[in-house]
Amino acid sequence: MGRNGRQGAVHTQDCSALKTHDVAHANLACARSLLARLVELGICDVVVSSGARCAPLVLAVSDYTSLRVWMHSDERSAAFFAMGATKISRRPTVLICTSGTAGANYYPAVIESFLTHMPLIILTADRPAELHGCGAPQTINQEELYGRYAKLSATLPTPDAAQPEIASQWSAEAERAFRTATDWPAGPVQLNTPFREPLVPDPEFVEQFDPPPPSIPSVPFSAGHDERYDYIAHPTPDVDHVNQLGDLIGAAERCLFIAGPINETVLESVARLSAAAGIPLIADVASQLRCSESHDARIVAHADLLVRHAEFAAAAQPDLVVRFGGLPTSKALNQWLDAQLPREHVIVADGRPIADPYKHSTRQISGRPHDVAQLLVDRLAGRGSSNDAYTAVWTGANRRVDVALRNDFTSRDDMFEGAVVADVFDAVESNSIVMLGNSLPIRMAESYASQRDINLQVIFNRGANGIDGVVSTAMGAAAASRRRVVLIIGDVSFLHDIAGLYLLLQRDLNVSIVLLNNNGGGIFSFLPLARYDAMFEALIAMPHGRTFHSLAHFLGIPHAAPTNTEGFRKAFHDSLGHVGSTLIEVQTNRHDTYKTSESIVAMINELDLINL
Repeated sequence: MGRNGRQGAVHTQDCSALKTHDVAHANLACARSLLARLVELGICDVVVSSGARCAPLVLAVSDYTSLRVWMHSDERSAAFFAMGATKISRRPTVLICTSGTAGANYYPAVIESFLTHMPLIILTADRPAELHGCGAPQTINQEELYGRYAKLSATLPTPDAAQPEIASQWSAEAERAFRTATDWPAGPVQLNTPFREPLVPDPEFVEQFDPPPPSIPSVPFSAGHDERYDYIAHPTPDVDHVNQLGDLIGAAERCLFIAGPINETVLESVARLSAAAGIPLIADVASQLRCSESHDARIVAHADLLVRHAEFAAAAQPDLVVRFGGLPTSKALNQWLDAQLPREHVIVADGRPIADPYKHSTRQISGRPHDVAQLLVDRLAGRGSSNDAYTAVWTGANRRVDVALRNDFTSRDDMFEGAVVADVFDAVESNSIVMLGNSLPIRMAESYASQRDINLQVIFNRGANGIDGVVSTAMGAAAASRRRVVLIIGDVSFLHDIAGLYLLLQRDLNVSIVLLNNNGGGIFSFLPLARYDAMFEALIAMPHGRTFHSLAHFLGIPHAAPTNTEGFRKAFHDSLGHVGSTLIEVQTNRHDTYKTSESIVAMINELDLINL
């Protein structure tokens, strides 16, 4: 009896071992099926946050030498890093994390991705259904984790050796996720992937159960410049609507073009349209057109300051406004447009919804600005322009303001953020990338950065306009592009995303960080609540009283702390020639920044911008 019992125990253990191997095999087979399909479709970058439950996915990723795999332990930072890579590659980046709250840390970047139409494919590992609702550790309800901010959220069937067809279902869901992420309007998708334990086979059994698929070479990497590999879909503009717009432009005598923030880099036709039609083009600093080879476009760089000049603002009233892209960065410009009420205000953008919080638009055209502008160039070719006098008003005033700003900045001994940002745009090299932080950096750039005929890509997180993830997005852009990235960021945003610097400990990235340290939230000094002195400093301004030399030492990167304009220019020039990353910390006083900004507006208002 005892002998038979012992034999029975051995038989039971053999069955258990076989079942264990079957579970692990099914997990790996499904993970490999999913990854194989994504690689076939053109996935290039995968960002992994460590954890046990996602092990089958990570093992499947390791099969492919064609993938660039990035490790980041902080999921919030990892997601913004992935979005930075997507801004450059124009193809979805894959995110992989373990179960529990790990995926919840992706949420801020998912929101930004959704609002800016950047495709992400998020693979959240999960425990199987039988471990939900019973107190299993590291288990939350991950279904539809991102609510309305995910274009697709699906929980895949749990791998099961008795149902090998499940692996094919995972492959099909991978294709659906890719197509959904890149279809217009592009955005994030979530595939929730449950796995039972044991998660993966023992190493000696991996190839025995399921040899990996052959490594599939990815589509040639384009660094965001080759339109043929733009994976993000765009709506086809309605030709009749474009023709009607062409008629409006042809008949207008005071037509004004505005290029708002646009993520895409293919915009030459907007500049060509401005040149061909002789129409002034207000180029937002985030439009990709202020620093571009603009084909003789009538570029206006300082509209934010021009419209604060009362006499100019009255003389420059348009009868037709055509805006390409997103809502302009300049609040002053938006408020001026709100007061003008031109006969027609047309917005051309491929976002949904089209950004129009001021309810300016009389018409909206859905389509990529580049495509719409190209159709208009073809339609308006050879017509001539009746807009010359109006164009001269804008371009002449812009030149005079530009000269006044340069003279003012040259004469300064203090470290004014606006002058620092202007110096960056004057010195940065062609084919670089500039990442602008929200709050003061992008506003300073909008007001003070001049037009240059160089190829410069400006990236930004202006969907929700938050300060989170700015460092991480810049690092993702640097990793994906292999180009120099210049990050201009404030101290509060920098502190908020210090985890984004983690990649500097792993990889050699070429990032020049220009840190505007005004000991708190400098943008708040421009608001009326700054007059509440005691409450403002304690609860709003967020002073920290720290400098960042020790952090640079920890990261192993050079640190500079210039105290004057000449020192900053040298430090920035040196950083552009440095292989690797650098931190240039510019210490200023946020109260002085506000006063200096007001004094510059007063100086501009003293200029004669009409009799040029």
